[in-house]
Amino acid sequence: MAHVEDQIISRLIFKNYSIDSLSFEKNNSFSHKKVNIDFDISSDICTHVETSSATVTLILEVFNSYLKKDYPFHLKMSVSGYFSVEPLVNENLRLIETNAVAILFPYLRSLVSTITANANVAPLILPPINVVELLRQKQQSETEQ
Repeated sequence: MAHVEDQIISRLIFKNYSIDSLSFEKNNSFSHKKVNIDFDISSDICTHVETSSATVTLILEVFNSYLKKDYPFHLKMSVSGYFSVEPLVNENLRLIETNAVAILFPYLRSLVSTITANANVAPLILPPINVVELLRQKQQSETEQ
């Protein structure tokens, strides 16, 4: 009889993450008006069959056209998460596409809050979102164009 642990432990293992790139530019002419959060996010997934691993990269851009739109700053960053999954077969690819992205997003949110707080601007807290659904809708929209 299988242990309960064997039935609930995910085959997807989160190993680590890293910031690949980071750019922050403050708008010294910002009028200090109240602004809505304006951000875009995309992802890239690279699987490595020989090592049963995957690298998931989230690319975030906050307040694009910050000078023109009178936003307080511009932030662009790329964060990669490193995962393993046994075995790396078709059914587990979906696990990577959904769960790995969902696992990595809170780290990205936390980094944005920390970076903006340490940059001495009002700390930006990205809203909790269904990032998998957002990326799916974005991909569908791009496909239709």
